[in-house]
Amino acid sequence: MRNLKNVMSAVTMAIVLLVSVNVSAQENEYSKQRIEEVKSNLRQGMSSFVESVKPFYKKGMSYNTFKLGLIGENNKKITDEGNALLNKSYAYLSKGISSKEILASDSR
Repeated sequence: MRNLKNVMSAVTMAIVLLVSVNVSAQENEYSKQRIEEVKSNLRQGMSSFVESVKPFYKKGMSYNTFKLGLIGENNKKITDEGNALLNKSYAYLSKGISSKEILASDSR
């Protein structure tokens, strides 16, 4: 239960960060340096999130089994954004992509 609380906190923080960046980006124009800084922060957040859900993934596991093991029977109540975040983390884990590779290449 403690792990689930940590994971849900990470999901919530990631969603809040994505929404706040999106709202801010609509109101202001940013320099290329600022945009790269935000992208770097998002990559770090994704890398951290993938590491936090990694203990729930077993090689060859389906996405639905992964989600069920992580969230439990409440997995039907997950938001579209939360589901997309979990799906992306599952894709990284199932492909064996390291945190270092996520930091180097993740842009969404």
